[in-house]
Amino acid sequence: MVLTYVKNQKGANMLVYNGFIHRKEKVIGKKTIWKCGHYNKGKCTGRVHTMRDEAVKTTSHNHVAVAAKLKAKRACNRIKEMAEQVELTTQAILASASQEVFLGATEQLPSMASLKQTIQYTRQKKEGIPANPINLTKLVIPKEYTRNSNGEPFLLFDSGPNEQRILTFSTERNLTFMENCDHWYADGTFTCTPPLFGQLYTIHGL
Repeated sequence: MVLTYVKNQKGANMLVYNGFIHRKEKVIGKKTIWKCGHYNKGKCTGRVHTMRDEAVKTTSHNHVAVAAKLKAKRACNRIKEMAEQVELTTQAILASASQEVFLGATEQLPSMASLKQTIQYTRQKKEGIPANPINLTKLVIPKEYTRNSNGEPFLLFDSGPNEQRILTFSTERNLTFMENCDHWYADGTFTCTPPLFGQLYTIHGL
């Protein structure tokens, strides 16, 4: 029987055997002993001993396997894998994962806010994204974040490191386009404003 694994929050392997999830307990020589994931909460003494990627000994569990929990764990693993694909937005990842693996595992999944944090943390770790600043005076924007995916300058104005900071994002191509528009539409929003900023104001040309 080929052994299968899922990842925990720290990226370490967890053994999946007969529908139960096991955490690595210890290694003795060439043998690895895995204890049930319910050991702490449910005091389950279920164990699996493995050698050379084969199970050589098992002990029984004091509970039934929860298929939804295993499905939720695999869903979280899938989300982390997709988070490393930088071309996908957070919403696109959650939508795709929900179609693939969320069905039947909703109750076992973390909150939506927690899943979004997982995606953001995974990307920061993968891409070396700088940590969020504690205030606007500490905000330093790396040069690679001032250009769009085509390499064009995108951050056209930065009022500087102060608490009344204003950033303007666009491209020279967009500005030229807007010069020839008959109408501009502007709108301000507070609900989706990035942390530390008070308002996001957008101008659209038609």
